[in-house]
Amino acid sequence: MPIEPTESISCTSYNNFDGTNYTLVNSELSYKKDNFSFGGAAGIGTDFKKSTDLVIDFKGSHQYYKGEKVKLSHNLRIRSKLNEDTQSVQFRYSPLTINVPLAKGVDGYANLNYCGLLKSDGTYKNSGSVFFGTDININKNLKISPELQHYNIQDIKDIGSRKNLGFNLSAKYSF
Repeated sequence: MPIEPTESISCTSYNNFDGTNYTLVNSELSYKKDNFSFGGAAGIGTDFKKSTDLVIDFKGSHQYYKGEKVKLSHNLRIRSKLNEDTQSVQFRYSPLTINVPLAKGVDGYANLNYCGLLKSDGTYKNSGSVFFGTDININKNLKISPELQHYNIQDIKDIGSRKNLGFNLSAKYSF
């Protein structure tokens, strides 16, 4: 039995509470087989001020537990930003994502992850983050996902400040 791809287009707006933002529109092709999924995406991202980037993602995930009320998985995303001024590669690994059904067509999730960012000048930054959100299935093709994020949880001095907090809103249409 061949593995059928899923094609989608998404738009995500990353809005940090410190006033910075980044919006990404991309096209994705993904494959799913049993408890594994993998795929890639390409798109354009901008902060609407000084940076517009070609963004290429590769990602994969594995669901290692599926209970009646909870699903546990881990995932990896490699994101490349291609722009002369902001060129970088981000490695994000989440050892634990917890998904819980909240209502018909609505799932809540929590995601703990490690992120490494390699910039074009050779500098590398480590960080940890935690995300909380929902996936709301509007219909069989359209999903809306609001999400709260706390970046750089290792910066103890900034906990409670707006510096590393953000709100995302994503809309994804699958064909």
